[in-house]
Amino acid sequence: MVHAQRYLAGQRLQASHWLGAHAGELVWCTAASGWSKSARNVFIAPWLLGAAALLHDGRFDPHERLELLARERVKVLCMAPTEYRVLAKRTTLRELPDLRGMVAAGEALNPEVLRAWREATGLDVRDGYGQTETGQMTGTPPGVRARPGSMGQALPGVGLLVKYGELTANPATVPTFFLGYLGEHVRRAEDGGWRVDDRRRGGPWRTGDLVQQDEDGWLHFEGRDDDVIMSAGYRIGPFESSPRSSPTRPSPRRRPSPRPTRSVGRSCARSSCCAMASTPPRPSWYASCRSMSSAKQRPTSTRASSTSQRSCRRPPAGRSGGQRCAPSDSRPPPRGVGRRAAGSGELGCGLGRRVLAVELALELVDLLLHRARGRAQRE
Repeated sequence: MVHAQRYLAGQRLQASHWLGAHAGELVWCTAASGWSKSARNVFIAPWLLGAAALLHDGRFDPHERLELLARERVKVLCMAPTEYRVLAKRTTLRELPDLRGMVAAGEALNPEVLRAWREATGLDVRDGYGQTETGQMTGTPPGVRARPGSMGQALPGVGLLVKYGELTANPATVPTFFLGYLGEHVRRAEDGGWRVDDRRRGGPWRTGDLVQQDEDGWLHFEGRDDDVIMSAGYRIGPFESSPRSSPTRPSPRRRPSPRPTRSVGRSCARSSCCAMASTPPRPSWYASCRSMSSAKQRPTSTRASSTSQRSCRRPPAGRSGGQRCAPSDSRPPPRGVGRRAAGSGELGCGLGRRVLAVELALELVDLLLHRARGRAQRE
């Protein structure tokens, strides 16, 4: 996709009304290069407000992360929700007197994690929402109490509409909206020049994300309209916070159906979980993966995958993700199996760190099954 120069100046909107840094402060955005949040919040947004940017070239270490926050006296922190979640689970959160604000985007944070950070720091993790094509469009404003499971309100001046449950944007009101996709809206002409058909003038933008909006205009993410969850470094998809935020929908932990109805396999060591929203019949590799996981459980409180002597193989070149189980027969695992787990940097299983991928996947499958049953009942 191609962005115009308006993308740079347009970041001032989210920088002022979501990130909330002040001149002379230090901002740390931990997003890896290649993600759109890195492009806009590592450098652009802090610099537009006169703030400095902190860079740390190192693998993710929860304990080191807390030490750096205190030592460098970071004022505004921007992390992936998974990072907040892992720090809350694996470290003892403590007061950070210099920290003034925290923001997150990419998925919803469950109330337990929000409460843990609030009790330790006295601050809310303020959620927001945006796409690579649009840039930031919603957020919880600085100084406003965050609402669990909500990705905030539309940024000032940004026209958002929930139509048939799908979030739709008016591109003319989004200052960071892209020009278009290369080869479709932006093309090279025969004379060597560029021909641009600005997508901003092409009518409403359907995000493909399903949301709920309360009476105060706060938006709650529910999932993709096609229920396709892709994981390549960050986990993108439905999360338990949406059902928790609505009293009419059961929480995933109050499972509406018995566990045996789920088709969830556990992969071998150093690979991510096998999660599918389908029902039996199951492939031949499913039973072997399940038997391996029950052979030896990790001594942790999470439902993590077990260690095994079963051989692993890396995915073909050009495919993202960690290693995956080699099935007992010659057939490859179905699409989506052995993908890289949620997180940032080495949080992927392919880098050998123990992660919470199985716990997240179980909650995800619960939500997808609940949504499918809801559709069937409505039909």
